Amino acid sequence: MSRRQLGGSGCFRRNHDCLRSSGDCAAVATGQIIPSSRALLQWEAIVDDPIGALAAVQLIIGLVVSIAAGVASGYGIAQALRRGWVPEYMKVPVLFTVLICVFVGSNAFLYESGLLAVTIMGVWIANANLPSYEELRRFKEHAMVLLVSGVFVLLVA
Repeated sequence: MSRRQLGGSGCFRRNHDCLRSSGDCAAVATGQIIPSSRALLQWEAIVDDPIGALAAVQLIIGLVVSIAAGVASGYGIAQALRRGWVPEYMKVPVLFTVLICVFVGSNAFLYESGLLAVTIMGVWIANANLPSYEELRRFKEHAMVLLVSGVFVLLVA
């Protein structure tokens, strides 16, 4: 076989059918590749496999940390608000402070996991049937107006 047939491009195996000549596919299937290509593919496998495994582990760790932080903080703040440990006038500032702390803490542990943590915390608090939920909802509406206004001011600038 010629060097072009052994290492040439265009041999794609899909369900054991070749889109080009069967000689190219047979060379790739039996491992008869140009030595430089073989070395490149070998190093690609050596380097790429641990990176993929590390990314999967980081993803799992990020999910576990985010879920744990969100559930724990949501449960804690719901219990504190339900039992009256936080005065009525301090509920919104305490909730906002806990939200920022959970976001920063989770993000410090693993980058970009804070958003999932505070989302889970918000879902937990929303489903907790708190007696003062309407006040929290009004705060959310005011915060949303401020944030949307800020986005438009930044877009104009």
